[in-house]
Amino acid sequence: MQAMSAAPRSQVIPLFALRGIGKEYGAVRACQNITFEIYPGDIIGLAGENGAGKSTSMKCLAGWVPPSAGHIECGGAPVTFAGPRDAERAGIAVIPQELDLFPELSIYENIFAGVQWPRNRWGIFDRSGMKETARRLLVQLGACLDVCLSVKSLSPASQKMVQIARALNLNARLLIMDEPTAALTEIESAKLFRVIHELQSQGTAIIHITHRLDEIFSHCTRIVVLRDGEMTGAGEVADFNTASLIKAMVGRQVDQFYTRRFRRQPGERVLEARGLSRAGVYQDVDLALHAGEVLGVAGLIGAGRTEIAHAIAGVRPADNGEILVKGQAVRLRSVTDAMQHGIAYLPEERRSQGLHLSFPIAWNITFGALPKITSRGLIKAVEERRLAEAAAKEFVVRTSSLDLPVASLSGGNQQKVLLGKVLANDPDVIILDEPTRGVDVGAKAEIYALIETLVEQGKAVMLISSEIEEVLALSDRIASVHHGRINRVLDRSEFSANAVGFAVSGQVKHA
Repeated sequence: MQAMSAAPRSQVIPLFALRGIGKEYGAVRACQNITFEIYPGDIIGLAGENGAGKSTSMKCLAGWVPPSAGHIECGGAPVTFAGPRDAERAGIAVIPQELDLFPELSIYENIFAGVQWPRNRWGIFDRSGMKETARRLLVQLGACLDVCLSVKSLSPASQKMVQIARALNLNARLLIMDEPTAALTEIESAKLFRVIHELQSQGTAIIHITHRLDEIFSHCTRIVVLRDGEMTGAGEVADFNTASLIKAMVGRQVDQFYTRRFRRQPGERVLEARGLSRAGVYQDVDLALHAGEVLGVAGLIGAGRTEIAHAIAGVRPADNGEILVKGQAVRLRSVTDAMQHGIAYLPEERRSQGLHLSFPIAWNITFGALPKITSRGLIKAVEERRLAEAAAKEFVVRTSSLDLPVASLSGGNQQKVLLGKVLANDPDVIILDEPTRGVDVGAKAEIYALIETLVEQGKAVMLISSEIEEVLALSDRIASVHHGRINRVLDRSEFSANAVGFAVSGQVKHA
């Protein structure tokens, strides 16, 4: 769906505007001179690498932090927000990437969180009225949910609808949405964008923060680009293309990202799967991984890509079939078994499956290599520090201290910490499940360079990705997964977006 056009700007007073917004934390300048307007019906794609200043500028707009310079305007007049409640009263609501609902409470209780609960004439909370309001808001969003259900029982998409309904209950005129589709399937994302465009048609403005450039071009009316805390571009969507947007974000040309400089003739077969099956999930999966190659794995969401990876990585073994490592049959009943046979796995969800967010960066890096840094059950502190510092340098982890919790890092740097952990034992086979999901284009380029280095070292890499361009650019062969089966393996001579698209949709032959 293409975004709708906003009303002529010359005839409309902006809902809100940022005028020369800057924010400093001591000697650190997080952003400076951020200036742009927000009109009714705008969908503004706010683009930039992690650390570009997107979050800081939005925190100033939403009243979370006071700006060090500049001011916010509401309806053309300067305003000062003493806190988020002031911004909410002005009509600004933030929908963060991470769930900010109360899982144990009901849908309607969450929708009324942050506002004064209505009372009936006897002074008792009017729960019937709250439920009716919650139902009306959800119907407006096209979500038919039992408002008495607990939020923890909902899908990520439904939880997102509850977050939006809560914002509407605050009478929000501007929604700031941070990576709203990060945890959604393609179908769920399409439903969310239908809601966004419906809100747009009603005059609600939306700031859409995302790393997904296709979403910006498909759904936004305008683009604002930040780099190193400053604006490097702003305009209508038609003023940009992918190349110019990426260059504004990172200062480099697009052809520096989807490339591999080095390819080698694949070496020995280091891993083979024969007839892997798990009831109702995948069937008769055969694949092979060779030293010095990238095997891309493509497929629609739900096709079974991750589940096949789980079998090879020992996360959840297959019901039937066998796995051979360097020609020898092995039983991989756990991740530890797989690691002992030289197989490492980077999970799709780094925050919930790969990292301990409250623990130090150094600990997260070295946890995967405890046998290397322990003696008689005790950790050798010097060895631990040496390993952590070497990995942080190799993977370009940007932090002021390895003793900080890993939660303090940007998404791209968290992913590089996880890569350091996964590679700490020097595995022969590396399974990367969506390695660049939720990271900016600069971090993507660094991860691509790391994958190329691994191949140069003779490692076998299995790359699972939902981005066809990524799979095409990095892979030596591509295995297509459709309904739990590998229905085609393409060599480089057969690579094209059409060929992969037809294969993953079950149409092996293509025009």
